[in-house]
Amino acid sequence: MQIDKYGNDVGYIKRLEDIKNKCGENSITYKNAEILVSKLRSED
Repeated sequence: MQIDKYGNDVGYIKRLEDIKNKCGENSITYKNAEILVSKLRSED
């Protein structure tokens, strides 16, 4: 989830922004990713 298309570790927030830019803020893909990041961050 935190790896970009080049294999670089970019972090959850940067990856979420990338998904948002590619798919749109209202897309199912972005919404699912946002939920996943929220859950991952709450476990830290």
